[in-house]
Amino acid sequence: MQTNKPLTLRLLGVPHMATNNETSHCAFSQKAFKKGKMMSSRGLGTHNVIHYGCDTSDLICDEHITVTRQEDLTRVYGDQWMYNFFDFDWNDEIYQEFTFNTVNHIREHAQEDDIILPTFGWGHKSICDQLVDLPVHVVEYGVGYPTTFSRHRVYESGAKMHHDHAKDIELGQQRGDMHNITDAVIPNFFDLDEFSYSETKSDYILYLGRIIPSKGLEMAMRIADALSLKLVVAGHGNWEETMGFPPWDCVEILGPVGKESRKKRLAEARFVICYSLYMEPFCGVHVEALLSGTPVLTSDFGVFRETVENGYNGYRFRYFKDGVKHAKDILFGKIKSEDCRASAMKFSLQEVGKQYEQYYDNLIEFEQNMRRDNFWYKAF
Repeated sequence: MQTNKPLTLRLLGVPHMATNNETSHCAFSQKAFKKGKMMSSRGLGTHNVIHYGCDTSDLICDEHITVTRQEDLTRVYGDQWMYNFFDFDWNDEIYQEFTFNTVNHIREHAQEDDIILPTFGWGHKSICDQLVDLPVHVVEYGVGYPTTFSRHRVYESGAKMHHDHAKDIELGQQRGDMHNITDAVIPNFFDLDEFSYSETKSDYILYLGRIIPSKGLEMAMRIADALSLKLVVAGHGNWEETMGFPPWDCVEILGPVGKESRKKRLAEARFVICYSLYMEPFCGVHVEALLSGTPVLTSDFGVFRETVENGYNGYRFRYFKDGVKHAKDILFGKIKSEDCRASAMKFSLQEVGKQYEQYYDNLIEFEQNMRRDNFWYKAF
């Protein structure tokens, strides 16, 4: 990776979760986990990445600062705090401790043009609010969540960025004359070492994610039943409680799975179905499938219109009959595993890291020009 000079990136972990390999079920924790490897001088990048988080965090970074301890997370959230859905509050004891310790350390050690990277959106807002007087840059990176707060935002997809900009205008919440200037689209990023490529498939369809209706689980079940295939469901949640009816005979529920099981299931599935009923800002699962050489069957809006090319790496669809038709096309071999993999290589840590480096360099230059003469030109 190339950049003008090494930067100091202060990476905020998720307060109620450790940043390590065991928290693979938490997309936010894994975003921080991969960000460290992607950008740090001990990983693939050239920058000084300082991570703030729980003492059981274990990630590639240049420095880890312990701001919470696992014994306290266990006491507050219970013995299974890393694995179960549980209640947390941005004002609870853990969040207050995380915020207090992180703010104090940053205020004591931050230098001009350091970049603060909140991973958990509004869960980190109180930290960033207490740093506004410092000459640092707060960048919400990988925005896929509903509500943002910072001046500089990097979205995971064009669909999400345009949705938020339109919402800001509708609500009259534009950020002044500089609205949108430093916003950018840089996709989610993936560690290729976490996936195995396979052209040999088993006779099951895979659903990987929370067991909730809005993820299109009923459609997945009905397609599997129509094809007389098994639907393997891996993820958190109780089917009957959330779906409101018992699973059909074609459904096999695994519950949450670790990284090795996840890798194997993704590589061996005939296809992965991601029929989200809401606008997906990115949906990392479908890229994980593609990296494994597995086609995807998705809904036809949100990020999928940017990532899924019908007949090449999968199919987008709206209606049940079309889903069944496209699923048969996949079963008949109309999608090549090698094309699926090739279509997703642009989401690797190496490729996305270059985009982030350019973004950070341009942001700092932009801010320096603004401080100098209140304009954002690039001097030649």
